[in-house]
Amino acid sequence: MNKLTCISLSALALLLAGCEDKAASPKPAPAPAAGGTNTAKPSGGLAETVKEKAAEAAPKVAEFTNEMRDKAVAAFQEKYDDFKMQIATLQDKAAQVPEAARMAFTGAITQLTSLTKDVEAKLVELKNATGDTAKQLHSTIEGLWPKIQEQLDAAQKALRGG
Repeated sequence: MNKLTCISLSALALLLAGCEDKAASPKPAPAPAAGGTNTAKPSGGLAETVKEKAAEAAPKVAEFTNEMRDKAVAAFQEKYDDFKMQIATLQDKAAQVPEAARMAFTGAITQLTSLTKDVEAKLVELKNATGDTAKQLHSTIEGLWPKIQEQLDAAQKALRGG
């Protein structure tokens, strides 16, 4: 998602930069035909056309970027909801945790609560983020998943008495 956005915006910037009018050696206008008028387009016509096309493409690139961000948010939300269900199931079984493993179980649940609050906050931010901020939030959320899984595994191990 982010790579495609960066590539699209880079191509757009290069296109615009390469199409600037260069005033170093202006070309003389062709002489009008005998008895007629000069109907030739100015030399900047191509540059203007390219700039117009680039301006038309910019909203489409932004729309595509927003769609990709929304898909990522939906996928993250689904994963988050799955983790929340697993945590709720573990909390329902808290009474079954052997006394020797209760402290480890409680610690894992506390960590899970903190991590899921972090993910929830980052998801809210990501829903409205753009550019580098969205990229950073995406990476942060991706980095939290293994930590959540680690604590889920620890809580399940404690539940089994391990």
